[in-house]
Amino acid sequence: LFAAFSPSFVGAKDHALAKFSKETRRLVIYRTGQDDNPAVELSIANSLDTNFGIHGPYLNSTSVGDSQTFIWRDGAGSAVANMTVLVESNSSCVRVEWLSYGPTLYQPVFNDCLALGSGHWYGGGELYTQNWPLEETRINTTAFVSHDILNEPKKAQFGSVLQPLFFSSQGVILRANDATPLFVSLSPAIDRFGSGAELCLLARKDEDIYPKVMSTSDVALQYSICLKNNPVEAYKYLVDTAYIAKPSRLPDVSIMQKPVWSTAQSVKPVSQAAILKYAHDIMQNNFSYSVLELDSMVLTHYGDFVFNSTVLPNPGQLFDELRGHQFNVSLWMSPFINFNSANFDMAVKSGYLVRGANGQVNLVRWWNGLAGILDVTNANASQWFANQLTALGFDTFQFHCGQVEYLPLQHVTKVPLRSPNLFTAEYVRRAANIGGRSVITRAGYRTQDIGNYVALMDRTFTWGLDSGLHSLVTATLTLSILGYPFVVPDFVGGNAASKGQPGNMPDSELFTRWVQLSAFFPVMQFSTPPWWFRNESLVAARSRNAVNLHQNLSTLLLEDLARSVLQTGEPIIRPLWWIAPDAEPALKSNTQFLVGSSLMVVAVVKPLSQASTQSVYLPVGCWQHCNGTLISSSGVWYSEGLSLNFIPYMCRLSVAESCAGLPVSTSFCSVKPCTAS
Repeated sequence: LFAAFSPSFVGAKDHALAKFSKETRRLVIYRTGQDDNPAVELSIANSLDTNFGIHGPYLNSTSVGDSQTFIWRDGAGSAVANMTVLVESNSSCVRVEWLSYGPTLYQPVFNDCLALGSGHWYGGGELYTQNWPLEETRINTTAFVSHDILNEPKKAQFGSVLQPLFFSSQGVILRANDATPLFVSLSPAIDRFGSGAELCLLARKDEDIYPKVMSTSDVALQYSICLKNNPVEAYKYLVDTAYIAKPSRLPDVSIMQKPVWSTAQSVKPVSQAAILKYAHDIMQNNFSYSVLELDSMVLTHYGDFVFNSTVLPNPGQLFDELRGHQFNVSLWMSPFINFNSANFDMAVKSGYLVRGANGQVNLVRWWNGLAGILDVTNANASQWFANQLTALGFDTFQFHCGQVEYLPLQHVTKVPLRSPNLFTAEYVRRAANIGGRSVITRAGYRTQDIGNYVALMDRTFTWGLDSGLHSLVTATLTLSILGYPFVVPDFVGGNAASKGQPGNMPDSELFTRWVQLSAFFPVMQFSTPPWWFRNESLVAARSRNAVNLHQNLSTLLLEDLARSVLQTGEPIIRPLWWIAPDAEPALKSNTQFLVGSSLMVVAVVKPLSQASTQSVYLPVGCWQHCNGTLISSSGVWYSEGLSLNFIPYMCRLSVAESCAGLPVSTSFCSVKPCTAS
């Protein structure tokens, strides 16, 4: 393949070797000592001919150490862009930096594409169709900013939690810089290098999305590629170098122990009496609870922080009664100040709202009307927002929205941001200060250090990867390996509607599988009550069993894992490859996952009418099935018979292949046998 490869530049350090060829415009990176076996291949400058009109050779500048800058010129001989390749000292990374040279005849666009090769890829962020591994996904060129991907046109874009970070089963890491006006595409069917897929990073001026670029004539594309041996090493390297920050605090563990209950789908129309009835129904049906979350319809308008007296005639009395039953009370909240709210004019005059390039507050449309969005970079605006919420008297909040999608075009914030995603980050940081250790947010960008609960986007009550039951596994794994360990899945059963509309309810089997799976995640969250189903007693009984299992799991494992995250940064919910990084089935598995390193869960994501058995891969070790059986595995598949009473799980007692001489353990699998679930 490389017989005719004539590199224009070779840079080397102890751990990496980079070669760039002007003839092919390929950057090839090797592990040192393996220069006959490329670790990474990139197609460089894919848009320069089209966008710059360049037909001649570039000019090499003088190399400095293990870096070199290549200068591209336009037809008139003027320098329009340069690319610097640097092999970093004391690391296994190669850094690539593109920079445009001021105003030119051509619109600067940089587009470098990485061949995904034979490995499997993970990361990026939340997606509507959350494939795992990622290379099975097609993403047309899209701005790498946070979106509300439930909006129909946005389903092919990245969601509320994201980071410009991807890594592979072969230990290759690709990470981009915040200052890049970044667009990303993922093409599973491209055959540029015969590898079948490529991931492209593109930088260009887009004044609507990246207005910061308007203030300078330069466009930059900056990214690094680092080489480790497998995905576990890659993740730990990212934590060790603080690219993924460890949580700085432990969230309120009571939310791990007992479920969160929301009125969003279950109390319609909203009234004080209906809220109290819902709380009493939870207790009368013998379900445990930690937080009761109220919908923001208990306020007069979105953006007004006054109780609606028609809905809540006596909020203090409501709070007292709920707290008397040991409910903490939460409120759903967003950063929108609606146009029809009493606070809107004041917020405009005070400079509390994000503005457009014309200096005016440009209204944005969200699903509850037209609004301005709180400028969270304005300390006065954020303090006013915090004071208003604190005065309402809630114990905590669940903050939604904050995605870049809802910023006005060519937005201007009081404090300029080098990336619009940092607006999302600032919103989450402000929210965490208001809601305390019980706060739940619905977005994230480089906010792993906060240590708050992060909720997945709304799920549809379907079985598949397209925001259905199966995507709970793949989305939770994605957030986990991006450094968000305290994941809150959506409501059990998905985003269903109110009682009285059975067509908008999940069927009882789907609801049962959902609650059984949710039991193994850090937090359980209900809105549709289990006692609403026609076969009410059976669904409610299975749901209670799942809640009880979750409480046992929290006591025996989840809380310890949560505390250890503060020291190690290792996720609570882990991919199967965490204990089998060289096993192809583990690298591809999207129905099995680990809680810690010793408890393996098998998600059942099809109805029994479609599959009464499921193939399960057991990594090497001695495993104790939750029915008590010991299984010796050398890394084998077996067929698991399925029952609607439980989903299978098992504990690894030893990394040795044989169970000979090992007694049945008193592990979680014995304390809570699945035959009783």
